[in-house]
Amino acid sequence: MKNKMLLYNTAREEVEKLKLDKYHTHFLVEMVVRKIRHPEEKMDKIATKAMKEMRKNYSKKNVVEVSAKKCLDQLESALNDSDEVPQDWLLGQTVSHVVKKLAEIVIVSVSED
Repeated sequence: MKNKMLLYNTAREEVEKLKLDKYHTHFLVEMVVRKIRHPEEKMDKIATKAMKEMRKNYSKKNVVEVSAKKCLDQLESALNDSDEVPQDWLLGQTVSHVVKKLAEIVIVSVSED
């Protein structure tokens, strides 16, 4: 359990550096953690699972479950609007690229601890 919390907290620290709104910060943290724990999954499935996790963990905040495509589109828009996301992360499939970059950073950071 300690490793799971360390992973989540490290992912949260890295995602918060991107200065996204609360909702997209939570969603992106869930996606990064999911990507690390299930690297073989595609973004659609990661988005769907992350949304289900958010509903479970943040049910008091009225998180509405929407389609994976809509979640990814909204997150892409939020990432593109942030001045803190490195420009080279916004190339190609933005969300996929950002999630992979953040997962790499978190893995390195956790392995150093």
